[in-house]
Amino acid sequence: MNFEIKFTFFIMNYVTSLAIKSGTNLHAKSLGTYIKRYAPTLALRLSLNGPKTSGVLHDLPLYAISAVPTLLHHLRR
Repeated sequence: MNFEIKFTFFIMNYVTSLAIKSGTNLHAKSLGTYIKRYAPTLALRLSLNGPKTSGVLHDLPLYAISAVPTLLHHLRR
């Protein structure tokens, strides 16, 4: 069974969405809807899979959660 936790937060003058998936299935309908509806400049998804970028969506492995603030800082430059 997979669980998903979704956050939307304001950081470094931007609204950013973060989805955390417990498995390797990256289907995130609500995150996709959010991206289409609000056109954020950045969205993050953490899962058991490796890193990948597709448009505004950045996938990171769960173990890299501590690197999210640093990543956001570099992506916002």
